[in-house]
Amino acid sequence: EKASALSEDVAITLSGCGDPLSHRSWRRVIEDAKAAGILGVHVRTSLRAAGDGLAIEIIQSGMDAISVDVLTTDPQAYFNLTGRKDHKHVVNTPSALIRSADDPAR
Repeated sequence: EKASALSEDVAITLSGCGDPLSHRSWRRVIEDAKAAGILGVHVRTSLRAAGDGLAIEIIQSGMDAISVDVLTTDPQAYFNLTGRKDHKHVVNTPSALIRSADDPAR
């Protein structure tokens, strides 16, 4: 609220050590920021906490921009870097976001 009171074109980025989407209240944080008058809400994510249906949740959340840290296009290199086997999900979710955003039925 203080930032939006200083200027009408305030934008924030939610990121940091850990994925903002793994926080149990990420939707509420975005809602509160928008309600406080923040013009742009950007989330930087690795999509590690993502589950089925995340694309729709992101679209419906009100965030204005998202950056996805894919790290590599090679599944084995991704596993070597992260120790996780969710490369396919991380690579496919941005496409699902685009399809969901373009869907007039949403």
